[in-house]
Amino acid sequence: MEDDPALFEGDSDLVPQAHSDRVERNAAQATEPCVPRSWMPWLGVPKTAAAIGLLAGFWVPALAVAAAVGLVLFFTAAVVTHVRVRDFTFGPQYPFLLLAVSTLILRALE
Repeated sequence: MEDDPALFEGDSDLVPQAHSDRVERNAAQATEPCVPRSWMPWLGVPKTAAAIGLLAGFWVPALAVAAAVGLVLFFTAAVVTHVRVRDFTFGPQYPFLLLAVSTLILRALE
């Protein structure tokens, strides 16, 4: 069964547009609670470090606890920042905070 080239004709145009829309939406969500756009790339650094720490925590449990503490602090700061400017919309910071807290609790109980 061969792929029909007409089926995939416009797909390459959709990917950059979808990425651009997502970047703009994230930028709007970050600037709404008065977070400067220049901080946006740097906000990914602690999340990336925490992801690596959680993965490394499979072998070194102390790293998972440290990463979970970092994520709890990060997402608590995100919630406080949104509440401070009276932005009560349900964003991703709430479920991520819940996941970080539950990860910390489960790791601490081991």
